[in-house]
Amino acid sequence: MGIFEIDSYIERAKKLIAMNDEQSLFYACLEMRYCFEVIAYKQLQLYGDKIPGLLASKWQPDQIIRTLASFDQDSDQTAQLSISITRIPDTSELQPNAPEARSAFESIDYLPLGETKRFKWKEFRSIYNKLGSHLHLGKDLRHNEPSQSGLEDILLKLEEVASSKMMFAKHDIATAVCICGEILVLGPKERSGETSIACRNTKCNRLWAADGRPNSITVVGQVLLNCSCGAMVPFAPECVFRPVLCPNCKGTVTVSAIKTTTESRP
Repeated sequence: MGIFEIDSYIERAKKLIAMNDEQSLFYACLEMRYCFEVIAYKQLQLYGDKIPGLLASKWQPDQIIRTLASFDQDSDQTAQLSISITRIPDTSELQPNAPEARSAFESIDYLPLGETKRFKWKEFRSIYNKLGSHLHLGKDLRHNEPSQSGLEDILLKLEEVASSKMMFAKHDIATAVCICGEILVLGPKERSGETSIACRNTKCNRLWAADGRPNSITVVGQVLLNCSCGAMVPFAPECVFRPVLCPNCKGTVTVSAIKTTTESRP
């Protein structure tokens, strides 16, 4: 069994796709969707206690891959890991980018340890959601029927990932806690202030930013509207007369009243 342990799902999907009847193709979608879920959670496990269990339990597979890619830019990259088997040259007296420093490493021999095959997070999310769309009825109570050729293409991608010989991850993350209690994951971009941190609690929706202190964040000023479901809905003042979609209940929220104040002058 491969390191991702999705071989059994792949074999069942392959047999179902070969049958090429409506019900078999639908069940093949389910088996392959399981593959994507296993891949996501296996990748998440590489971070161990770096990511709290409470946070991991709330994530969906497509969100796991997207979030991992946001704080570990190599987490969705196919990569090979090798170790040097010759002595590392001493370049301490050379400038890091000097030609002499680069040439000193050209003669090093490396031993390949293995390769990990991964999906780009955008592709992962797109395929995962596409498979899911075949498993639900539309508004017209009809299925979005998958094609045999389309599922075969996805199966080839999954077989490539299943051929991985190892898994690895970079641990360069920190966590913080939102006002609502949600745990926020901070990667290098978030900690540097380059990217804001959005709370994933759909009833909260606050934005946070690094404030210059180690692993410390401050809330970003926002206008938030109260939805009838209890959620706080981000609102852009320039869109004052437009309804806003609530991230929690998917209903619309509108401004119920506008008050204008002016300063009296003598």
